[in-house]
Amino acid sequence: MKNIFAFLLAATLFTACKPETIGDIPHQETAVIPSLAGTWQLSKVTLTDKGSEIKNSPFLTKDVTSLFPFTDFKLTFNVNGATPSTFTTTKGNAPAVIALAGGNWKVDNAEAPKMIEFINGTDTLRSTIGAYPTGFRTTFSLRVEKRDNGSGPVEVIYDYIFTKQ
Repeated sequence: MKNIFAFLLAATLFTACKPETIGDIPHQETAVIPSLAGTWQLSKVTLTDKGSEIKNSPFLTKDVTSLFPFTDFKLTFNVNGATPSTFTTTKGNAPAVIALAGGNWKVDNAEAPKMIEFINGTDTLRSTIGAYPTGFRTTFSLRVEKRDNGSGPVEVIYDYIFTKQ
């Protein structure tokens, strides 16, 4: 009787342990540009001091959101289908997160953008997209690097987290 029970238990466990077939994960990057459309409010700002890194200081990255009224800043992206179009900023009392009040915006790769450019005439601000909104994320992040004398080594990095309004 013990042998029959052991055999049935082993047969049940053996048939229960079979690999599942999982389909492909949908390719969501093609919807990145339309997912950026709309108004975004700045919700968090962190500052990384690259100079402190060289000096082995323990104060490399700090949340500076509450030091200034950063959360007043709003950014609106307009799109034309799946193509970047125009943008506007509403500064409020916030510091100049993006120093341009409006203009055109473009990305380096429409399917999986890494860089975004804010353009107004001859003025261009380039920043890195850290994360963009998806079906489960309602935020996106931008990284802006400030360089010594405009073209020297990176001194300070600002990471901006925006939340969809």
